[in-house]
Amino acid sequence: MAEKEFNRISINLNCYTIRFRKKRDTKNYLTIKEAFFNKDFKSIATEFIKSIDLQHYVSKLEERILYLSETLTFKSYNPKNTSTTAINQNIYSGVLKKGHNGHETYIDEFDKKKGKANTVNTVKRDQYNTIPFYFLLCCPDEDSTSLILLAQSYKQYGFKEVFEDAFIEHYKAKYSDDILVEMGTLSVASLFESYINQGSIRKLRFKKHTITPNIENAIGETGDASKNYEMEISIKAKKKGFLGVKQRISAENTSFLEVFKIDGFDYNEAYADVSVGGRKRVLNISDPSQFSASFDVTAKSNINKITNHPDFYKLDQESIAILLQEILPNID
Repeated sequence: MAEKEFNRISINLNCYTIRFRKKRDTKNYLTIKEAFFNKDFKSIATEFIKSIDLQHYVSKLEERILYLSETLTFKSYNPKNTSTTAINQNIYSGVLKKGHNGHETYIDEFDKKKGKANTVNTVKRDQYNTIPFYFLLCCPDEDSTSLILLAQSYKQYGFKEVFEDAFIEHYKAKYSDDILVEMGTLSVASLFESYINQGSIRKLRFKKHTITPNIENAIGETGDASKNYEMEISIKAKKKGFLGVKQRISAENTSFLEVFKIDGFDYNEAYADVSVGGRKRVLNISDPSQFSASFDVTAKSNINKITNHPDFYKLDQESIAILLQEILPNID
């Protein structure tokens, strides 16, 4: 792979919540203790991961399977003092593989009636490929109303949809069909504020969902075809960053678009590239309510130039640090 292509590889950790509520209750969410009938988190996590490994879950479109590659960490932490450990084990991380196993020349499918995997097809080694993805599943405490999932994406690929399907299917079969499982992006107002206050804004990006008539003519696209394009203007700070802009950004202030005008360019969204503790964050400052916790960890992932995948043990350390230092202190 050429060096230029290698530099474009991006490793991100996207953060999600997994919550539970009764089908007829649209307002109240169950605690983890209630949703799993007082079962401890270690049992919850190991049962789910084992079910993935045994059944090789397929997406709703029946495109790809998901199975466990390796377990990295079963850690404990103390929510009040992250320098010590608690009795309960709250963090389970590892590597999942999405796709058919390229190291084998056969495809297995799990036969639910017989309770075992059967070979259903044989393939050449280069016909299919697997992509490994890091995951971290955390239970803040048994009285929390959500589990937290950190899910790695690689370039534009991820495993969230297959993971979600697998988790819902497992929960219904193992626990209850009368409780809904909802997986959504983790959005924390205090975390947004923390990034703005503590971080350094190095770049502002302004995105327009359409293109102007002169650009349409320049690229030779008009009418419906022009809808396939969008425009973006970026402003990069050479030294100290955007100190004045920071004062105008708040999780409660949604008027940024009205305050920050650009002559001749009516944009739809504004983003800020924020550096916090050596980590890059991309925040939607035009609509803080749509903020979702996502971490660009490319620089700290030690990407292998041959496989183009990160050092998963290094990624595990970075992920746990982010969880303990940034996410857990900022959620209720």
